Amino acid sequence: MLIQILKTVIVLIGVLYMSTALSSNNNFTDIKKPNFTIEFSAIKVGVEIRINDIPAFTLDNTGFMTLETPVGEYIINGNNTISVITFPTFDDEDEQSNNYVEGSNIEVAVYVRESGTSKENRQLINKVLITPNNAYLKDKNNEVAIYLDNTKNNNPIKISKDDTILNYPVYGNYKKQVVSTWIINNIQTTYPLWEWQKGKEIPNSDETYKALVKSYTELHTAFKNKDLSLIKNK
Repeated sequence: MLIQILKTVIVLIGVLYMSTALSSNNNFTDIKKPNFTIEFSAIKVGVEIRINDIPAFTLDNTGFMTLETPVGEYIINGNNTISVITFPTFDDEDEQSNNYVEGSNIEVAVYVRESGTSKENRQLINKVLITPNNAYLKDKNNEVAIYLDNTKNNNPIKISKDDTILNYPVYGNYKKQVVSTWIINNIQTTYPLWEWQKGKEIPNSDETYKALVKSYTELHTAFKNKDLSLIKNK
């Protein structure tokens, strides 16, 4: 009986070790065509989720919801940066609340599975619980974002309060933006080098914003007038 118990313990330790190795190395060698997804469960919060600084999902009021969405086109070989920008919700008249409501939070999980298979086959890479209002409570500053389900790695979750990130002409700056950022190391994929990875970084300035608005206005005018000659020589 004792020998059987010891064998069971050894097997369990081996399973735990393999699970930890999978999470830390992220070399999904058993997956030929990886399908990466993010699943979040949110309670009354506005959110934008970015992968490698590219917006993958934005919603100004989650209510009570759980959603899984594919994010493979944002994943690159190597280290990947996840950023979750939270803010107090907007109502139906596009007015933003001044503060987070009690109980506002969002749980964000990153998964991978073989393309074409069901979610039951997915493997958890990373899971983080974010309670943004804690960023404004002195005794809870260290509880804004925490790793869940033993997915903690050597990369700390960086927290910042920055009301200038989400800024749209109709609304201006969103209030009480809390940014939670962490890195997932050494993801190995079969994806090619995306074209956006070859692009040059555009400076975030008023000049850049005005130039982009001008370009989009010219495109809109050309398509509206069905006259591509307006943009052919641009």
